[in-house]
Amino acid sequence: MNLRKFIILGAILSIAVVIAGTLELPLPEGIARESVITAKIESCDIEKSTGGKTTGSPNFVGFYLSEENAPYIRWNPDKDEFKTISALCKQRTNVTIWYTATRLILRPETTYWLKKYSVTKT
Repeated sequence: MNLRKFIILGAILSIAVVIAGTLELPLPEGIARESVITAKIESCDIEKSTGGKTTGSPNFVGFYLSEENAPYIRWNPDKDEFKTISALCKQRTNVTIWYTATRLILRPETTYWLKKYSVTKT
C-alpha cells in the first residue's frame, strides 16, 4: 500500500470515529432524557484545566449527591463557574440540578451532564 492510500484510509477512519462519537443511542427504559434533582452535595470530583486556549483538558466537576438514587452528574464549567462550584462543593451546599442523560456509540453507558444549577435554601 503506498503512502497516499494509507493517508486516505486514515482520514476515512478518523471521520468515521468522529461521526460515531456523536451518534446517540436510545436511553434504557425508565431513564428520562432531562431531569431535575434537589439534594445536598456530598462530594465532588474536581479537575482543573490542564491546557491553554486550544489544547489540554477542560475543567471537570463530577457531583455525588445525598439523594439515594441520584446519578453521578458531570460538568465542564468555565473558569469563573469552576471557582464558584469548587466553593459550593467544599461547603456541601444544597442544590437543585437540571441535567441531561445521554448514551453514545463510543460510550454506551448512560452519562448525566449538568445543564444548570441553583443553590437551594434550607
